[in-house]
Amino acid sequence: MALFHRARHPEGKNRKAKNPCINHHLIQQMEKTSFHFPVVLLYIVAVYLLSAALWTAEGTGGTAGGTDASHLLDGKTFITQTGEKGKKADHQDAISFRDGKFISEGCVKYGFEEKTFTATTDGGVIRFRAENVSPRLGIMLWEGTVKGDVFDATSTWIRDRWYWKIKREYWYRGRLKE
Repeated sequence: MALFHRARHPEGKNRKAKNPCINHHLIQQMEKTSFHFPVVLLYIVAVYLLSAALWTAEGTGGTAGGTDASHLLDGKTFITQTGEKGKKADHQDAISFRDGKFISEGCVKYGFEEKTFTATTDGGVIRFRAENVSPRLGIMLWEGTVKGDVFDATSTWIRDRWYWKIKREYWYRGRLKE
């Protein structure tokens, strides 16, 4: 469809008349800014790829913050009090590191499986990250610290459904099982 159509000028000259159904100012703005669209898209993709690369390096036990420490947690179990973020403790859980894998015993009954974890040490603090997956109930993302025999962590439960998304955060505090 042509943006302009020929109309007779009152003085008899052929002149282009503007189509009243089209916002010509908007078209002019689009013509000016469309030149920048590929540049903006390229910038967004570059930022995404850089973020993904950094997250992957961190998630695979990258040692930017310290040295690999997963072997220091292997074979340990911590008895913790736990509750939803912002609320009081409502139950106990046993968190175990064994054979290079991490598991919350309380999550096993919901189908969450043992998965490998990453850990780094910086000074006297061991920081760890883990991700447990349940085929039915989603993902539990874990981050925490162990200092001596004191365990402190948070987990985020994420469950995506086509009609809603669950995202809940929990806290865990406890000590090494004797």
